[in-house]
Amino acid sequence: MSMCGLTDNLSWSPKMIIFDKGTLGDCTQALHTWCEGMSQRIAEECKNHNLESHQIIYVLSIFHSIVGWDDVNECIFPSAKVSSGPWQEILDATAVVLDDHITNAQQKVEYWHGAMGDIHANGEPLVSDLAGLMRTIKQQCEGILIAICTSDDRRATNACIQNWGLQDLIDFSICGDEVSESKLSVQPILSVCKEAQVSPQDCIVVGDTSADTQMGYNAGVGLMVGVLTGPGTAEYLLDNGADAIVPNIAYLPKILGCSKIRTMHNWLAFENFFATPIDGLNQMAAAFIEEENANYEDMVEQVKLLQEHEGMFWDSIFETAEGVKLSGLAFVNFFAAPIDGLNQMAAAFIEEENANYEDIVEHVIAARI
Repeated sequence: MSMCGLTDNLSWSPKMIIFDKGTLGDCTQALHTWCEGMSQRIAEECKNHNLESHQIIYVLSIFHSIVGWDDVNECIFPSAKVSSGPWQEILDATAVVLDDHITNAQQKVEYWHGAMGDIHANGEPLVSDLAGLMRTIKQQCEGILIAICTSDDRRATNACIQNWGLQDLIDFSICGDEVSESKLSVQPILSVCKEAQVSPQDCIVVGDTSADTQMGYNAGVGLMVGVLTGPGTAEYLLDNGADAIVPNIAYLPKILGCSKIRTMHNWLAFENFFATPIDGLNQMAAAFIEEENANYEDMVEQVKLLQEHEGMFWDSIFETAEGVKLSGLAFVNFFAAPIDGLNQMAAAFIEEENANYEDIVEHVIAARI
């Protein structure tokens, strides 16, 4: 999977970073509350319309399938509409499910939703000092703009920005009720880029769902970063357009502090490569980290988290098409780094996997030049 818009640019600096709102604050409990509350109201209304128990169970199963709610495990599916779609679209789909079973379904669904209030507005930030993190990003990348691209509506988005103390730190925002096409469409990204007068290729997009990653990939953004604080796993996000995975947005300054894409991609590749459970590799990584006086504990914690979520470096840089072929600067830059013993180990692994070693060597030599 290639870096979205950077395959020929080795000196790229981002001009804007675009966050999905769900990567900034914890929406999980709010979405759980909404799904459970709406399920309860639907069941009660169906009962009032004399539906039998098995009919009510059937209606609820269709509703859960449409919005992406796993009522057995009480969790949101990775590609759930409720976590990535605009509210009006979710409410319309819910009403369609109920049309054949209750009267005035659309009106009642919208009333139930409105009665819950701004469910996202009180969500806690996903990092301890969210405003401080935004300031750090602006300090590290002089002139960088910060934007929000969300499927939530304007009222709830403004409430979150206010509650999180981000009024003076968010430069642009676009909401689900302000565009005619929702994620996965590229329209939200293009709209906020147009308003900011920034090309998508000059943007980093940060998202936690496949709707975010596919939108960023399809828009050709400079770098699409997947975050593991939402419903998407590392493997799922990488398969759906992410270039890199971080556990949470607190790790972004490590990326954004790099002014050149080669340095940035080396760091990402280093992190992702050592998250791969190859015998002996993590031990070598630990030794290298200690020798370089890196923060060993932080890296170990991140490696464990990425392993838990199946963040596989090889899956993100290789794609099978008439054999294995190179796909992405991260691979080239990582193996071009002159780390003693690492290139030899990489070569051995590549040969064992029947990859095209000679082609890779040529890319490595070119990158070093």
